[in-house]
This record gives sequence, structure tokens and C-alpha cells, in this order.
Amino acid sequence: MERALRGVQKFGAVAVPILVVCALTVCATMGWIARHPFDDQGEHLLFLSAFDAHTKLVVGLLIYTAVMYAALLTVVGGLLRFTLARAEERAGEPTGSSRRPSRIARAARWLLGNWWRLALLLLVIWSPVLLGEVLGGGGAWADSDLRAGSLRGEGMSGHRSPLVIVAFECVLAIGRLLTGGIGAGLGVLVLVQLAVVLAALGRAAALLGRWVRSDGLCALALAVLVIGGVPIALWSLSLSPAAVGAASLCWFLALGLDHVHSREQIRGGRVLEWALAALLLLSCSALAVPLVIVMLVMAVIVRRGREAWRAALVALVVPLLVVLVGTRLGASQGMLGTEDPVAQHGLQAQSIALALGEDPDALSAEDTDALGKIFDVDALPDRYAPGAPARLLEAENDTVSAAQAEQLPSIWWHLAQNRPGLAADGILLEVADTFDPFAHGRQNLPGSADDGAPGAVGSVLDGTPGLRLLVESPLRVVAVLLLGVIAVALRRPGVWFWAVPIGVLTVALALMPADASGGAALVIGCFLPFALLALSASRELVEVGSPDGAVRRIRRVTRRRSAPGRGADGRATGRVDGAAGGGATGQADGRADGWDDGRGDGWGDAEGGVADARNGRAADSRAGGSADARADGREDSGAGDLSWIGVTSSPRDGGPQGRHQRSAEAEKEGRYGPVRSLPQRPLAPPKGLHRKPPRR
Repeated sequence: MERALRGVQKFGAVAVPILVVCALTVCATMGWIARHPFDDQGEHLLFLSAFDAHTKLVVGLLIYTAVMYAALLTVVGGLLRFTLARAEERAGEPTGSSRRPSRIARAARWLLGNWWRLALLLLVIWSPVLLGEVLGGGGAWADSDLRAGSLRGEGMSGHRSPLVIVAFECVLAIGRLLTGGIGAGLGVLVLVQLAVVLAALGRAAALLGRWVRSDGLCALALAVLVIGGVPIALWSLSLSPAAVGAASLCWFLALGLDHVHSREQIRGGRVLEWALAALLLLSCSALAVPLVIVMLVMAVIVRRGREAWRAALVALVVPLLVVLVGTRLGASQGMLGTEDPVAQHGLQAQSIALALGEDPDALSAEDTDALGKIFDVDALPDRYAPGAPARLLEAENDTVSAAQAEQLPSIWWHLAQNRPGLAADGILLEVADTFDPFAHGRQNLPGSADDGAPGAVGSVLDGTPGLRLLVESPLRVVAVLLLGVIAVALRRPGVWFWAVPIGVLTVALALMPADASGGAALVIGCFLPFALLALSASRELVEVGSPDGAVRRIRRVTRRRSAPGRGADGRATGRVDGAAGGGATGQADGRADGWDDGRGDGWGDAEGGVADARNGRAADSRAGGSADARADGREDSGAGDLSWIGVTSSPRDGGPQGRHQRSAEAEKEGRYGPVRSLPQRPLAPPKGLHRKPPRR
């Protein structure tokens, strides 16, 4: 299994960057051509037709864009790799020789220490934006369905679970009973949703920041979260599932990464927290079901053991069953509003409309009759507008069943077989603006009125050229994808646990580009600072599996070895080295849930012996992962069996052969490699063993 996983990582480190760069290159090239049209270009950009007409120019643009993306990935990846390596080196230096962190770095560390500190900071900084939006008449008070006092309107409740809808309507009913209106109820709902968003974002940053050693990257991630989080702050004022869904996804992925990185004892509170994050995510997004299933499979494969499997099953399967059963019951009882079945196939409908506008005879007679049951075929080309499927839905017939709407994919497939160029151009024209970093008009802002116009703050941000970057979704989506490519190429720890869910959301965004105004694009853009923190996870901390004890362990060992009066092996006075910092409980081997606080190669400095550990974990596989130790927390001297690496602890054979023969500098540079690759070294025979007896 481990060999297969390493093979997948090696293949993905090459294949994923190539695929992502090729896709982004095509989208960026189409955006440039749309902003600088050719002389013979029609009303809509047909990329394949333009490629045939201007082959050399288009190929040159593709090569230039691909080279720019490759250069950007190389430079940013090199800087991140150097910064992370430098942070690892500074963590191993003695305390006196290390450079004192700056005030900004210390402030970032202090904020990441507890989730509520970061939540309060976000509330304070976002308060002017929130107040301006509320005073300007935006948020939940501008929605007609909410003014009617119900969340069951069409398009409002399709992505919410029945439990959330019942809770929200109970609050609205209580506010209407006490005050005679829904103003107080809406205020309570908005405050609760804002609190959930802030708590989820703060908790996700605190969980991911535990594994990061670079203070500069922590400060950069917090700056991106504070400044770039304006869209999610505005979405939190409306009762759309976008804000809670984005925040809960960040929280959910952070818990999954912490579960995989850590080798500490899994407590019941962590399982409940993970289940709560999964429940919120499943309640707010229909795309959460495949995400939870993918996370469950990866968690079971990577972290083995009954305790880890039990925690993953309880935290992920139970919320999944609750939401699926509740959604089915809610739909049968009429608690959930039904969504337009045609809107789910907006990408195919847009491609068909473009093909009919370019060639009225693109469809066969049978497909035209099937399409006539769904749309007004004559008005369909006039209603077409790239990136605006809502306008196309105005040509929809009044009574369209779900079975009729399911015929749209088959109609598009017949179009792709007969006219592949037109079908491909329609898909590319819809997707290009979503992944073009220089595209405009894809704001991540909620509409303040029924016509979808942005609120007071959103209008100011959208009208200012410098501030427009804060609300444009394509730039942040591309930034997250590029960070994912860098993490996969560098094979960072746990990269697949957040790269695969982001890939699923990216595919969903490509299939539903109309959702770029809030939904999948908001979720991907909101994950940008957390992707930076997840990429910066320390390899050594992940190998040890305990972020709190590993830092103290490294500094203490380095300081002890450099102190005068110590022997070559740097042994302590009888206690396990690092008894105050190994594992979740603060003791190395004295408690049942402790871990041996060793280096990455699994050796520990003990009284007259070597700790029986491997890869920083205890070799004894008892419940709780405790090492072979006594009840008082002291190491059992010389009791470990180290024959699996060719080491004997018998005094007759020359004593323990191990760390005292290896320099700390060489270990720090990784010259010896992992313990598993150490060859078995035969011990030298006693002198005179093979001599012939003297003749008498």
C-alpha cells in the first residue's frame, strides 16, 4: 500500500501540474483574445475557429502564456521551498543563536494560538464593511422571500437540510410573535450565521497553524485572510448557504489534515468537532456528499488503526446519513423547495444555444422536437449570452418535468457528435472567464435586491479599479489552483487531503460556471489562506506527529549537545530526554497515551540504553500508542530489542551501537537517511578469535 501511494504521488507530481497549466493556458489565451478581438471575429469568440484562421498567432499566445505560468510556478515554488527549508533549519538551532522573530511574526503566532483571537480580529476589521452593507440596505433584508418570512422559496432551500430550515423558521416565527415582524428574527439569524463563519475560519487557521514553523508564511496567510475575506463577510449577512458552506469546508479540511498529521490520542471532543463541521458542510452544499466520501476513503487509507478508523467513521458517516435521510424526508413532506431541473444543465443549454445561433440546422429533427418541449427554440439564440444562463432560462417553457430536463445532456451529446467544433466552442466560451485571472465581471458579492445588483459596499468595491481585485473570483480561484500545483509538485505532507476536494470543486465550477457569483467559486477563493498554511506544514513535525512536543525536543537536544561537559552521546541523568514535551500529554513514556519524543529516525536518549522507537513512534503497539516504559515515566534501560536494525545492547558485544557514533550535524543534513534504510552492520569479532593456536 505504501509503495502504491508513493507511486501515485510521483505520478501526480508530474501529471497534475501539466494538466492544470494546460487548462489555465487555454482559458487565459481566450481571455486575451476576447479583450483584443481579431478583425474577422464574430459576435462571440469561437476559439477553435480562431485557431484555424490564425494558427501561428494563437499558437504563439499559447506558448507565451504557458511559459509565463511555468516561470511563475518555478519562482513561487522555489521561494516557498527555500522559506520552508530555512524555517526547519532555524527550528533546530540553539535558542541563544536563533534570530528573534519580528513583532508581526509574534503577533501572528499569538493569533493562531487560539481560534477566538482570530475570530475577534476578523470581526473588528470587518465591522466597517458589515455596518456599511447593513445601513445601505443590503444583506438578508433585501430578499423578497425573507421579507415574506419563509425560507422555502424556490432556489433558497435546495441546498439546505430540513434541520437548518426548521431552526431558521422557528427563529423567524419567534421574532414575528414577539415584535410583530421579522426584523428581529432576521437580525438573530444574521448574527448567528456571522458567528458560525468567524468561529469556523478562526478554528481552521488555528488547526493548520500548529504544523507551520515559518512565522513569515503564517503572517502572510493571516493578511490574505483578513484582506481577501471581504466577499465572505458580505455573504455572511445574507442567509444564502454560500458563506457557511465556504467556512465549514475550510474547517472540515483543516480537521482532516490535523487528523492525518497527528499521532496523538484521538479524543472524543475532536470527533464531535469533525462531525459538526461535516454536518454544516452537508447542510449547505449539495457538492459536500462526494467531498465527505473522498475524505473518508483517504482518512482510512492513510491513518491506520482501529482508533483512527473508528473516529473517521463516526465523524463522517453519521452526519452523511443524517443529512441524506433528513433531505429525503424533507422533500417528501414538502419542507424543501424544489429547484429548477433545467438550471442544473445550464452548461449544456448554453452550448446548444450558441450552436443554434451559429447554425440553425445544427440539431436533428428529433433533437429539435425534444428541445422544443423544454425551451422556445426560436427565442433560444436571442436569449444566449456568455456567462449568463439565467437569461437563457427565460425562454424555458412553463411546465418542464425533471424527465424532460434530463434529455438535455443527450441532446448536447448528439450535437457534439455531429458538430464537435461548435459544441467545444460553447463549452470553452462558458468556462474561459471563470478561470481567466484577468477577467472582470465575476464578482463574489451577494445581490442586495431582487434584480441581483450589489449592495452599497459591493458597488464601491466593484467601481474602484484597485479594490476590484478583492471581489473578483477568477484571480483567487487561479491562485488556489497554482498553490495546489506547487504543493503537489513539491510533494508536501498531506497535500492530497486538500488538493483532491479542491479539484472536485473546480470540476463542479467548470460544469456550473453560473455559480461563480457565489458558491463553488466563493468556497475555492475563501480557501486561499488556508491552502498557504496547509502547504507550509513541516515535514519533521508531521513525521513526529506531535507539533507541540517536537519543537521543544529539537531545541533541547541541540542545546544539550552543544553545552560543555556533556559526553559524546549527550545522555541525560536518567530520565527520557524530552519528558516534558513528547506527545499530547507532555510526558514521553510515562502515560498510556504518550509517544516517544524522539527524532525522525526513531531514536531516544535513555538511561544506559536506546529507546525502542521507530519513526518517532513507540515500537510497542499497545492501545494508545504508549512506548515500552514504566509507570513512573522512566525508560526501561536496555530492555528494547533493536535487532531489526542490526543493533545489539549486550555489553559482551560492545554495547549499543547507535547515535553516539553519528554526528548531530550530519543527522541534521540527512546524510544517514531513514532508519529503515540502515544496513545491518556486523560487529567486529574479538581479537584473536581466528588465530591459530601456537604450536607446542
